[in-house]
Amino acid sequence: TILDSQTVFLKDDILCMINDLPFAIAVIDADRKVVLANKMACMFVNKENHQLVGLVGGAAFGCIHHDDVPQGCGFGKQCLKCKLRLTVNDTLENNREHFMTETSMTFHSIGRRSLRITTQPFKLQKGKAVLLSIEDITEVKQYEQAEIEKEKLAAVVQTAGAICHEINQPLMAILGFSELLMDDIR
Repeated sequence: TILDSQTVFLKDDILCMINDLPFAIAVIDADRKVVLANKMACMFVNKENHQLVGLVGGAAFGCIHHDDVPQGCGFGKQCLKCKLRLTVNDTLENNREHFMTETSMTFHSIGRRSLRITTQPFKLQKGKAVLLSIEDITEVKQYEQAEIEKEKLAAVVQTAGAICHEINQPLMAILGFSELLMDDIR
């Protein structure tokens, strides 16, 4: 029918749009497995799409703690504190969206990264799912830290200048009196 062909066309268009977005997008199902990953998600962890889809989040994205315990992602000591895992679980279990939650994680292929994550609950034909957006803000955080360090250094230099000025005043007075005493001795 016409509706079916339009639905397929719309679905293909949506998949193309998701794939062309400038940040990592993944769909995580109720089993915490990746069912869709866009081009940027693959580039983010330097893997092909088939290496992500079907795997539990930590295994798919290469979290360094995935192999900490035999059960894998979600069962290790570090997993209890993982903000990405907690955010995805909260979205799945409580149907609650999260917007621009910041966290940091260490990955096998790319090391420690600062992330901004957003989750949105929705339903798949087979049940609940989460639309996960991951924005790598590592460079932004490094720039912010460098700016903070610059401001601290500027404050130290300004304080040192003020201290030098305060010390210089009495020294100038002592030097002046010393010269007067030297003149009196001669």
